[in-house]
Amino acid sequence: MNSTTFDRSALRFSATLLLIGQLLYVVVTLFHTGGEANHHSVIFAAYAGSGIWTAVHVAQFACMATFLAGLFALFFALDAQTEAARWAGRFGAASTLVTLALCGGVLAVDGVALKQAVNAWANAPDAEKAARFAAAEAIRWLEWGMRSYENFALGLAVLLFAIRGLSDGPGPAVSRVPDVALGRHIPGAGLGRRHRRVFTDEHHRNRPRRSRERGVDDVAPGCRLAHASTALHGADRYAKVRGDFGHRQA
Repeated sequence: MNSTTFDRSALRFSATLLLIGQLLYVVVTLFHTGGEANHHSVIFAAYAGSGIWTAVHVAQFACMATFLAGLFALFFALDAQTEAARWAGRFGAASTLVTLALCGGVLAVDGVALKQAVNAWANAPDAEKAARFAAAEAIRWLEWGMRSYENFALGLAVLLFAIRGLSDGPGPAVSRVPDVALGRHIPGAGLGRRHRRVFTDEHHRNRPRRSRERGVDDVAPGCRLAHASTALHGADRYAKVRGDFGHRQA
């Protein structure tokens, strides 16, 4: 197999995993229990009444694992021409693995620990409800803290891969393609999600009109879906331009 074919197939494989993981995440999240995310007594009651809460979060983890596998595959798909670009790729791959670990922790806290806490609160006698509610809120805040680090790690990973992509290629004609496919679009997947969490939890905390949780959680999947779709299209362009340039050089 020649190098051009390998680059094309590897980039398509990476972009396909990104797109499939994101599409499945959007579908699964449609089954996520919605409600007033910052009104804890209301949203905890909704969580307690959900019979598929844990299953949805297990499915979300599987979707995110697929998405992150596509991101990790960029480490093998992009040929680094400089030592700095190689190190950017290595750190990007490491940050992707850290993101996966944090994602598993977040969804375990949210999908299992929080579910048990809200069930205990909903079924507790009146004398114990205040303590049970405080425990459930503590778990929710732990989830938020872990999620903030997950989002930071994801944003860092895609930024590092963008740096590797922008440094890739033998000439200016090639470097412009990953600039479109990677450098401009994919980093928004991580950064957009982080800004979404800050905007919802802080800016709207004391406002009368509150966002529905499902709608809020759909912002990041929608952004990542656009980025993954663009990356899939860009992978084809990148491989074609690179192949043409290589033939001209030969």
